[in-house]
This record gives sequence, C-alpha cells and structure tokens, in this order.
Amino acid sequence: MKSLFEPLWSKVRAATLALSMFVAWGDCLAQEFNAADGITYSTCSGTFHDSGGPAGTYADNESIVTTLCPFGGPASGPSTSVLFTQWQLAAGPGDSLKVFEGITAVGTPLLVAGASTSLIGQTVSSSGVSGCLTFQWISNASGTAAGWTALITTGPDAGVDALLSVCTSDSPVLLFDALGGTPDAGGTWQDPGGDPHSGLFDPTVDGPGDYTYTAAGVSPCPAASAVVSVTLVPARNAGSSASTTVCSSDVPFSMRSRLGGAPEPGGVWLDPLGQVHPSSFNPSSGLAGTYTYTLTGVVPCPNVSSTLDIGVQPAPSAGSSTNITLCNTGTPVDLFTTLGGSPQAGGSWEGPNGPHNGTFDPAVDTPGAYVYTVAGVPPCTAVSATVIVAVNIQPDAGTSASIAVCSTDTSFPLFGVLGGDPDSGGAWSGPSGNAVSGTYTPGVSLQGTYTYNLLGGAPCLSATATVAVTQVTAAVAGTSANITVCSDEQSFTLVQRLGGSADAGGTWTGPDGPHGANFDPSSDTPGAYVYTVAGTAPCSDATATLNIVVRQAPDAGSDASVTVCSTDGTLSLFSVLGGDPDVGGSWTDPDGVPHSGSFVPGSSDTGAYTYTVTGLSPCAPSSATVTVSQNVAPDAGVNASVTRCSIDAPVVLFEELSGSPDAGGTWAGPDGPHGDVFIPGTDTPGAYTYTVPGSAPCIAASAVVS
Repeated sequence: MKSLFEPLWSKVRAATLALSMFVAWGDCLAQEFNAADGITYSTCSGTFHDSGGPAGTYADNESIVTTLCPFGGPASGPSTSVLFTQWQLAAGPGDSLKVFEGITAVGTPLLVAGASTSLIGQTVSSSGVSGCLTFQWISNASGTAAGWTALITTGPDAGVDALLSVCTSDSPVLLFDALGGTPDAGGTWQDPGGDPHSGLFDPTVDGPGDYTYTAAGVSPCPAASAVVSVTLVPARNAGSSASTTVCSSDVPFSMRSRLGGAPEPGGVWLDPLGQVHPSSFNPSSGLAGTYTYTLTGVVPCPNVSSTLDIGVQPAPSAGSSTNITLCNTGTPVDLFTTLGGSPQAGGSWEGPNGPHNGTFDPAVDTPGAYVYTVAGVPPCTAVSATVIVAVNIQPDAGTSASIAVCSTDTSFPLFGVLGGDPDSGGAWSGPSGNAVSGTYTPGVSLQGTYTYNLLGGAPCLSATATVAVTQVTAAVAGTSANITVCSDEQSFTLVQRLGGSADAGGTWTGPDGPHGANFDPSSDTPGAYVYTVAGTAPCSDATATLNIVVRQAPDAGSDASVTVCSTDGTLSLFSVLGGDPDVGGSWTDPDGVPHSGSFVPGSSDTGAYTYTVTGLSPCAPSSATVTVSQNVAPDAGVNASVTRCSIDAPVVLFEELSGSPDAGGTWAGPDGPHGDVFIPGTDTPGAYTYTVPGSAPCIAASAVVS
C-alpha cells in the first residue's frame, strides 16, 4: 500500500517542506493548505481552506478532491482530524462539501456532508487504517463565497499563542489559562531563558517575556508549542495618606510631596468638595479639608488612591514693604501709614539704631531700614515688613549775581559768579532757555541771564539762581602787520594796511610822535606806527602796530637822443642818458636783445636803446631810452698824383681820384676855387683839393690830386 502512494507522498513532503521553510522565514506563520484537485497533503497541523485560500473566494464550477493524511503518510500515525471554524457558501443549492473515510472518495464511507447545513464547529476524524480524510468539493455556476476553513488537529494541540499582561501587584497566574484555542493538558513549560517552569506566573518573582508551552506528539507528528508573551505592568503607587497644617502665608506647595511613601507623579487630585484640583496647594486661597490623590492604573493594574488632610492657620500681616523718600525740611511721618497691604496694628518697630517708636522725624532720625514685626500663631511665624526711608537734602543754588565782561575776555565758569555757598552738580540754561555747559565764552556766548538749576530729590523742591551777564564789545584796532613800500608810491591810509577789520576813529603814533592817518613814502619816516582805539570799560584800549619799511625806487635817468657819424668812435650810451641814472642797469637794443651799452658807429643798429635798473620789491624796475641816429661820413676818395705834358689834353680831376669818392664836391687849386678839369699848359700845376661836405656831426672830407 505504501509503494502505491510513494510518488504522491514525495510530492506532498516536498510541498510541505517548502511551506515549512516559508513559515520559518515568515516569523512563524501557521501552515496554510488550499483545496486542489488530486493533491494529498501529509501534515499533523495547519489550516485547510477551500480553493480561494484564507483571504479569497472559491470559483464557480469547481470539482475538487483533496486528501489529508498524517505527517508520515497513510497508515503512518494518528488518524487525521479536522475542526471546521468557518462556513460560508453561496446561497441556494449546488455548492457542497463531503468528507470520506480513507484516501479516496470512491467506495469509502461518507463521514459528513455540508451544503446549506453548516459544518462550523464540527470535528471530523478518520477511523480507518489509512488514517486519512478525503474532501470532495463541488460548486455550481450560480455564485461564489468565502468558503470554508478547518483546523487540522491530527497532532498534539498546544493551543494558540497569547499575550498576557500582569500587574506587579496581582496574585500568581496560571499561564495555561492564558493560551488560546483548546490546548492539550499535561504539557510542559519553559521560561524566557529556556529553563523549565511550573506554569504558575508569580509577578513578584518571575520576569516578563515569552513562556513556551509544549504538548508532546504521537510519532510521526511532532510536538506542538504555543507561547504566552507576558508583559509585566508596574502597579501604580499613590503613596500613603497623611495630614499637614500650614500657614496661610506659606508659599504654594506640591501636595504629593506631603503624602507618605514615594507617590508617583501624574495623578489627579480632588478637593474636599470632590472637584478636580491642581497638584499645588496655595495656603492663601486653598480650602482646608481632605484632598484625594488618584493614579489611574495601566490595564490590568487597578487605580490607586491616598488622601492628604490639610489644615490652614491664618497668618499674621505686617503689610508689605515700601520705600519712602522724605526731605530733610519735612514734617515727621507715622511709618505705619506708609506700609503697603493691610498691616495689623500692635506690632513693634526696629530702626537702624534699635527699637523705634514708629514716627520718623527727617530732621533728626537716621535714614535706613525700619522693620515692623507682628507675632504669629504656630505654625505661622512672626512676619515683618520694612520701610526703607531715604532723606533727600534740600539743594542750595546760591544767590543770584551779575557781571560785566569784555567780548575779548577769556572763558570763565558761571558757577564762580554765584553768591552764597551753592551746591555743585546743577545744570545751566542760557538766555534762550536751552541747556548750556556753564562756561561763558566772551565773544561767543550770548549775553543775558543764565539760570543755574539744582534738581531736588522728591519731595524736596528744586533750587535756582541766576547770573546776569552784560557783555561790552571790545575795541578792535585790527591786527599788527609788517609792510614794505617803495619810495615812489603814492600816499596811502595807514589803517587800510592793518590786518583784520579795525574800528574807525583811532589815533596814530609814529617814530616822530603823533601822526596823521596817511603815510607818504617819499617823505615820512619809516618805522613802527601804532594805531590805538579807546575801549569802553571793562574793555581796555586796543592797539595794533604797522611796521613800515621804505625801499628807494630805482632811477634809470631820463630819455635822450643822439646823432653820430658813421666814422665816430665807440659811444657809451649811459653817458647820453639824462638826469642822474643809477649805475648797474642793463641795456637792450632796438630789437629787445640784451646789449652791452656801447654803440659802435658804422656797425651798430640805429634806433631806441633801453636802459633798465631793477628795483628791490615792492619797487618796480625803472627804464629810460637813448635813441641813436647815424649820419654817413662823406668820401672824397684817395689822394692821387698826375703828371702831364703841357700839350696834353685837359684832365678830369675827379676821375684821377682813387677809391670811391662821392660826387658833388668842390675843387680848389693853388689859385683858389677851381673847376674839376685841369688844362695842361694853362692851369697852374700844384695841389688840387677835392672837398665833399658832411652832415653833422660828420665833417667834410678832402682828397688831393697833385
């Protein structure tokens, strides 16, 4: 029989092994088997579904026969058993499932049939030799549905994994009771570390984790295990009930801090009226009585509570501390009236110098802290409030004063002008009401009334005093200067040569005594000339000095003209100038070219020769001209000697002269004037003189023909 089914068992084992590997990789998912025609599954556990699987639907017109056998195959072990857990077929007849005894649906006993009749909750077990169950499924074409599901319960049943939450305050728990499904009794337990465990979980001893239950299987079905994952939830701690009495003046406090034990935070408080209350109690406004603290337990732990009984003792009141400032000239003050809040009467005062009657006299008492104390009833302690007393001194700005200043005086502090004994540190304002430095600068600051103000620390009043400043404009004589003038300058007004802007109306004093307002360089004495302008008190006279240097103007003489003959000797042009020229000047010829000052007739150009004498600044140069005209000297030729025969022809004497004689001259012979023709045999032999007249200063020229 085994050899007949061996090929089929091999296929089933391979499919089962592959499915087992998937289950291992899929974080321990249960084995799922879907109905498929002609397939035999060998398994001791898992879930058997219609062809649609656990999440789908079966199809129309199906005819499927599927066999379930024990893990080792037919006749290998315990009989196959299934428990139907789902049944949902399409409405109407036609869809049905039949379960047969054995490995085939033909010729074997029908164990159960389901159609419109649900099989859910029914267990079907094989009782034949093979130990197998065969399922025959038929669907029509009139609709589909979720189908059916059956648990394979052939092997041992350790139940279904479960989660168990246990509170640390719970009693011991049986882990078996926490398993899901229908676990077989009699199995064994292991704790999270793999050690044997009794199966009784004690929250006070055992730790959280996975506790494994194992039910032994009949071969070849393996043992089955299920896990109870235990989560240990800490029980809440609300502490222990307590009571406390506080003073109404105490600062707010955490009520949880007054409970006994070590209560956890996060709970809810209810006041004596059952209303939710903040976790802090304010003694100044809170209601005395019993306050309940409740912590909500995390399932499965219950809520826990504790109570705090609070008593409140009214606190004494010394009022609130204040600061007051008095003026040393003020009237005495009852310090009790200066306290803030609502102080109780009947307390005592302590000042900087010891016990005090509570009335402060600013004229004699010491400023500082004055403490008012009121005794308290336990647990309230005595309370105090302090009045810090400051005494301001009435300021003294001195007495008002006036002063006259000159506009050229140096700067001075106005404070020094005030009368009396003024306090320093005040502020000044000027005649326009604007703030000023308190230093008066004559010539810059505005004249008028300057006000000195000392602010009084309240309640003292401010103090003021004034300084009336009258400013006299100083006389201005200008600024001293040094000037150099030329002796040929015109007379000028002395005050114009001073620096600055001198006032008019002053007087001058020179090297020779009092002097007029003008200076004549050609006649007045050089030196220091002092200008004085009378000042109006408190201003003094003003003076300025004009130091005058007079430089002598240069003299090039006066213009002249001269006519020379071309045969004259060299002429010194300086000797031709008129007047009394200064020596050392320089000459330029008619073309403006520098010249030696010596005219050479016959070679120098005629025209105007300029003589210039340079002056020391501020004197300008002086120039004069010599205009030279030149007359050409007459030329009578060169003497000659002639010998003729008495019978020779007449001789033209002019033609006998050598050189280049000028024409137009006259002849004179041994017998007196003569023409220019000599007749041999008639005229007297001898010296015949030819004379050409000259233009002054040139003299006549003569030549002789002998």
